[in-house]
Amino acid sequence: MKQMVCEMCGGTDLQKEDGVFVCKTCGCKYSVEEAKKLMIEGSVKIDNSDKIANYYKLARTAKDEDDSANAKKYYELILEEEPLSWEAKFYANYYAAMECKVAEALSMCEKIEKITPSVLTNLKETVSPEETKEIVSEMSGKLQELSSLFLLGNAEDASVEAINLLIIIGDSIEKIFPEYAGEYAKNFWELAITGIVSRYGTGETDVDKKIEENASKIRKYDSSYKVPEGKLKKHDASSPNQVAAKVLKLGHRTYESGVLGVQEVFKAGCDEVGHIGAEVIFKNVAGSTLKYASVHITPYNTVGDVAPCTVKGTSTFGIQFTGPISVGEKKEGFVDGIWYNNAITNAKIDHVDVTYMDDTVERFYASDLTADTQVTSATSTSGGCYVATAVYGSYDCPQVWTLRRYRDNDLAATWYGRAFIHTYYAISPTLVKWFGHTDWFKKMWRGKLDRMVKNLQDKGYESTPYEDRDWR
Repeated sequence: MKQMVCEMCGGTDLQKEDGVFVCKTCGCKYSVEEAKKLMIEGSVKIDNSDKIANYYKLARTAKDEDDSANAKKYYELILEEEPLSWEAKFYANYYAAMECKVAEALSMCEKIEKITPSVLTNLKETVSPEETKEIVSEMSGKLQELSSLFLLGNAEDASVEAINLLIIIGDSIEKIFPEYAGEYAKNFWELAITGIVSRYGTGETDVDKKIEENASKIRKYDSSYKVPEGKLKKHDASSPNQVAAKVLKLGHRTYESGVLGVQEVFKAGCDEVGHIGAEVIFKNVAGSTLKYASVHITPYNTVGDVAPCTVKGTSTFGIQFTGPISVGEKKEGFVDGIWYNNAITNAKIDHVDVTYMDDTVERFYASDLTADTQVTSATSTSGGCYVATAVYGSYDCPQVWTLRRYRDNDLAATWYGRAFIHTYYAISPTLVKWFGHTDWFKKMWRGKLDRMVKNLQDKGYESTPYEDRDWR
């Protein structure tokens, strides 16, 4: 049986396209006459060395031209022929990591952690000492670039893991190439410490211990090294600053028809594709004016386990408020579609980072937050209009804004109105908890509330965004 074999790479997958034969491995083209000369009788025995040499040529050319797709392709082809090639193993995984999606970032970060020691070992065993320094220098540059992308990227889990990646790379260089540790390994430890200080600050025993462990490695080669002072400081009892924050609601925004036409409404839970967002409220209770505030929340399922986004692979999400935020000022914010996960039923505050006007950052963990009635009462399930919120799907929608104005400006102005409100808040939370999710409950109240809202709006009560008064 005759078979065509490419002269350039030794590949046997040649296909006719537009009157010429094209090698699907390397892309080389042959005319019909040239193709006839490539025909070989009987079983084909190919010397792989020419093919591998050509793969290396194509891979290195693509690397030099920053053509990551082709570089990855040809290095992967080399790995099929030479599984122990340090160059192919390193660059095939490096380019795969550079092109990975957010959801794949953590797994790629962990993979680079695993292969780096073996790649360096293979390099040590197969390349002359005269050549290794230049190679270690190039690999170090690539790994610093990749680690920085993981450290600063959008994948929260990979960002955390990148610190361990940096430490592992530094340790591996010191162990396998001790002669280069002072020049290359210490750079990875320095980046790791910078990442730790930036992410976790200082002051916690375990964090400070990890910082000092890596700082001591650096000082073996640079006795003058000092740990950088981070802007992030953890809140402690001596701090005069106080903030309050709370997750108001989980759900999604959609549109529904009503007496006022098509209105944007809020519905609890995920939408039809599993998208769910969150609204939080933040208050600068005491201290000084803030430049930014970022409330970081983590989603959970019904049994209390963290329920990360099934697409992005991330869990904790930060909702940021831009200041200046003066003392006593409140901010509310809703971000739709934070996570994809039908199992999410709850979200809790993990921590709050506040940036002051001098750019210093203070971190408040959930246990550090101050209880504040204006924050803890301003929720869709505890604080007002329970029945209306269940019927209309949101505490913040035109109909409920109208009813809240009526409550604060009319009912709350009289003793009997206040008595009614107290009675309402004593009974309605239980009713909504039992029946608020049922269709019959919503239908029973929808007509009554629609008529009431229309009458109030006819009397001049507005349906624009409204902030509750403290009528108690």
